[in-house]
Amino acid sequence: MVTSEQKLWTKHFIIICLVNLLCFVSFHMLVSTFPFYIKQLGGDDALAGLVTFLFSFAALLIRPLMGWALDNASRRLPVLLGVAAMVILAIAYSQTTVLALIVLLRFMHGIAWSAAGTGNNTTACDHVPPDHFAEGMGYFGVTTTISMATAPALGLFLMGSFGFPPLFLCSAAIAAGALVMIFFVDFKPLPDKPKQPLSHSLRGLLEISALPASATVLFFIIPYGAINTFIAMYAVQSGIGSGGLYFAILALSCAFMRVFGGRLADKAGERPIVYLGSASLVISMLLLVLWQNTAAFLLSALAFGVGFGVMPPAMQAMAMRKAKPESRGAASSTYLCSFDIGIGLGGIISGFLVKYLGYAAMFTCMAIPEICCFLVYALWAGKSQAAFHKPTDGG
Repeated sequence: MVTSEQKLWTKHFIIICLVNLLCFVSFHMLVSTFPFYIKQLGGDDALAGLVTFLFSFAALLIRPLMGWALDNASRRLPVLLGVAAMVILAIAYSQTTVLALIVLLRFMHGIAWSAAGTGNNTTACDHVPPDHFAEGMGYFGVTTTISMATAPALGLFLMGSFGFPPLFLCSAAIAAGALVMIFFVDFKPLPDKPKQPLSHSLRGLLEISALPASATVLFFIIPYGAINTFIAMYAVQSGIGSGGLYFAILALSCAFMRVFGGRLADKAGERPIVYLGSASLVISMLLLVLWQNTAAFLLSALAFGVGFGVMPPAMQAMAMRKAKPESRGAASSTYLCSFDIGIGLGGIISGFLVKYLGYAAMFTCMAIPEICCFLVYALWAGKSQAAFHKPTDGG
């Protein structure tokens, strides 16, 4: 007999998945359009890039603090405050055209986004049974993938058809829908343990057991920073497709593989996932370099989606596997910080490589982090206590 604790598809897990979906749609529809808004207000490409960096930097800066708060203060409050702030800030964008204020609001939005995202992730972990952890987080990750496939196009359509104020108000309305749904989620109470002061040590900010998975995924995710920044420009320059089509194929491939990868990780561990994921991204990068035509361009998106689909659920399961319930917030923030850092590094490194060496050399170099990802796992992370061990292996 399957108890409610063993079931994956419970009411509260479904609701938190929907909350995450709405949050990501509200977020992604602005990512693709915000640089246009900066330029309309008189800013240039450099300022648009700086605003993007400030958003990511704010998210990275606050994420460990959110992890501590989720473990020591409240599971519910960071999510509520984060999503509520997303609503308010999206409305505020529509009410001001002062460039300096827009930059400040965008920095604050990064903080709100970090609080909401870390809280949603931790809450989902609380509602997934251990035997279906990677599979459950794979399904949870599909909400992000659906947003990647639809929200940028929605944002560009609203911007082109109605202008920026309606775009921002639509983003606010979608986030408001997530805010309402949060009140129907059963947030797990904090474990009965002494609360750790934030100033006590870094132990409250970082979860040591999550570091092996976080280091592995940091290297893995670096090429995504390059793809996210330059694939649309590369497509225009080469005349071989469109950035929107690339991301749509990537997202659909990723959505399919998230489910497959989660189930495989639950049964066989993350080792085959790491090998498959790293190899897929190497193939994706080489396709862009060796055959500069539409077919190779689309196959690159497909291969990237395979790798991007299988790795995060497996690495997230590994990051959370040894974390105690009272440390899941810190483990979640530690893992998600690796995403922030990896994507940021990918954008910066690829920018310099494109400027001085060109696109072909840049995409070729983006295979190097995947080799590092493989080595980090094979030489360290795969041998750690957080790695998958069958009961018969004494793990």
